[in-house]
Amino acid sequence: MTPTLYVGTLFVIAYALKERFMFKFEKWQAIVFPIVTTILGLISIRLLYYVNYGTFNGQFFYAAALTLPFYSYPVAKILKLNYFLAMDYAAIYCMLMTAFANLGLMINSLTQGTIEFFGLSIPNTWVDCAAQFALAGLLVWLSKKREKRYLVYGWFYVIYGIQRIFSEQFRGIYSPEFFGLNVATFWCLICIVLGIAWLILIPKYRLKSKSYAKILEEEAQQDQQIRQKEKLEKIRQQKQKIKKQKSHSKK
Repeated sequence: MTPTLYVGTLFVIAYALKERFMFKFEKWQAIVFPIVTTILGLISIRLLYYVNYGTFNGQFFYAAALTLPFYSYPVAKILKLNYFLAMDYAAIYCMLMTAFANLGLMINSLTQGTIEFFGLSIPNTWVDCAAQFALAGLLVWLSKKREKRYLVYGWFYVIYGIQRIFSEQFRGIYSPEFFGLNVATFWCLICIVLGIAWLILIPKYRLKSKSYAKILEEEAQQDQQIRQKEKLEKIRQQKQKIKKQKSHSKK
C-alpha cells in the first residue's frame, strides 16, 4: 500500500464523517466501512491480476471498482448499513482512491504512456489523476440530489468505465487479448454494462423499498423542521428590526 493510499484512506474517512447524516452512518461506521473496504479492495486488485496473468506480482486497480458492490454487501449487513446508501458513498470513495493511487504513480514518476495535446506530451497518469478527482466531484454533486439516491454507483460504473477505456488508448502497456479486447478494456466494458443495468433496475427496486420510503419520510420531516426554523428566524429578525426602529424614533 503506497503512502498516497494511506492519505486517501484518511481523506475518504474524513468525508464519510462529514457527510455521515446523508449516508446514514454512525461515527464508528463512517470509520470502519472505508477501512474494511480498502483492505478488501487491495485483495481484489491482486486476485483479478492473478485471474488474468496467473501471478500475484501485479495489480489491477479497476478490479476494486468492479468487485466492490459484491463484497460490500456482506460488509454492509454486518455493519448494519443501508446497502444502497453505502454504495452511493462507495462510488465517491472508489473514484477518490483510484485518483490517489494515480497520484502515487505521479510522485514516483511512474508514467504509463503520454497524450499529445497542442504539441505537448502530457503523461497519461497526470491526465488520469486530474480526471478522476474531477469525476469524484461530479459524483459528490450527484449524491446530493435526492432523485439520484441509490443510483450513484451505477453512474460511477459507467463514468469510470468510459474514462478508463479512453485512458487505455494512451497507456502503451502490453495486455493480452480477451475476447478480442485487451484485458482492461474488456473489464471496463463489463463495468459499463453493470452500470447501465444498475441505473435501469434500481429505480424499480426503490419504488418497492420500505427503507427508501423511510428515508424520504425522514427527509421530508427534516425539511419541514428547517422551514419552520427559517420562518421563526425571519420573525425574530423582523421583531429585532421593529425594536431598533422604535428605539431610534424615541431618540
